[in-house]
Amino acid sequence: MSIDDRLDRLEAAVEKLTGVVSTLAGAVAAHDTQIEARTSQIEGLIRLAEAQQAVSEKHDEEWRRHEASLREMREAVNQTSSVVADLGRQMADLGRKFEAYLIRRSQ
Repeated sequence: MSIDDRLDRLEAAVEKLTGVVSTLAGAVAAHDTQIEARTSQIEGLIRLAEAQQAVSEKHDEEWRRHEASLREMREAVNQTSSVVADLGRQMADLGRKFEAYLIRRSQ
């Protein structure tokens, strides 16, 4: 094999390797682009999760305020029910007293 033949074979091998390296470089660049896209998606999801967490915390606080308000209202209803029951007893007692008064007066 002559030196020219060897040089031709070596040149062909170098061209092949250059093609392989170019293909690998393209694949690496494409992979980097995919990684950047996924990273961007993940960052977006993290921002969304943080926003949802803030909304959830706001709703939890509102819920606690509503629960406290309901407890206060329940207590007010219980107190009002007690007052109404007392008034009912007083009205019944007053009715009996008035009836007794009318009976005594008619005698």
